[in-house]
Amino acid sequence: MADNLISAISQYLTPDLRSKIAGALGLDPATANKALGAAVPAILSSLGAVAATSGGAAKISDAIGAQDLSVLDNLGTSLDSDGPMNVINSGTSTLSSLVGGAGMSALTGAISKYSGADSDTSGSVLGLMGPIVTGVIGQQDPNSWTSGAGISNLFAEQKSNIAAALPSGLGAMLGAGAAGVAGMAGAARSTVTTNLNTASANTQSAVAQEASGFPMWLLIVGAIVIAALAWYFLSRPAQKPVVATPAATQVAAPAVDTAGSMKAMGSALDGVKSALGGITDVASAKAALPQLSAASSELDKMSALPAAAKTGLSSAVVAAMPALQAQADKALAIPGVGDVLKPTVDGLMAKLAGLSK
Repeated sequence: MADNLISAISQYLTPDLRSKIAGALGLDPATANKALGAAVPAILSSLGAVAATSGGAAKISDAIGAQDLSVLDNLGTSLDSDGPMNVINSGTSTLSSLVGGAGMSALTGAISKYSGADSDTSGSVLGLMGPIVTGVIGQQDPNSWTSGAGISNLFAEQKSNIAAALPSGLGAMLGAGAAGVAGMAGAARSTVTTNLNTASANTQSAVAQEASGFPMWLLIVGAIVIAALAWYFLSRPAQKPVVATPAATQVAAPAVDTAGSMKAMGSALDGVKSALGGITDVASAKAALPQLSAASSELDKMSALPAAAKTGLSSAVVAAMPALQAQADKALAIPGVGDVLKPTVDGLMAKLAGLSK
């Protein structure tokens, strides 16, 4: 299994490199960190959608194979000596060839809207991050990327990691999953059609063997059943499967402790706020990790609560998130802190975003 791509890519975004990128693009550190943090999962999400299309995975594999992986080691030097434009132009060209013009526009617009950077600057951020993203993929086990099948499996493995790192609302701006879902639905429908055609051919073959004494009425019934199944599967609209509610769930639900849930949520939010507020350097960031991990575990418990027990939680989370996001951005902007805290903080914010709905 490949490494967590989000974490592997984040290791290259050192405080020094983040500072150089911010300076090269004329961004303040907070906006640069926000744009860079969103660009990584956004690019991976868009590439995942491409990988789900016919020929898309092979296209990504070829692009990674053609890339000079030394860009990962020389990016900081390139920014110092050549300025960012050579790297930006090369990265933008490669990324555009993979996701297409419409995909690139969607990526640029989403990063701009989320980070507050203008469209041109957001496009430059993507141009810089594209080679890092594809370069890190190229450092994985060759079986993960040297073929279309390997790329498809890689993005299937990484789906939950990418989703967890994608800031709330950014996925909707991208519309990145539509192509992949449509491709999978089309493949499934094609498989059903093929199987039904095969069954029909087998039935016709069986009819031809009627002279051997096999009862004709059974063949006619079989043909009718196959025709009915074909009509059902090919004419019904695509929909999610409906799972029957087990009889055991019909018993009266136990009383829920709404007040207790609100108190627990308040404690978790206070814990996150306290931990983030105390971070001033790498040492304090490491010291804050246990408290942040404990808060993350509490949020997991709340996500598993029945709907009745979550009354009021959404409004509490919505009210607290802007301040927590600002604290998180401020902490991650401190040199070295992002390397220690970013995966944990991104996971926390993703869980809060889920509870806010």
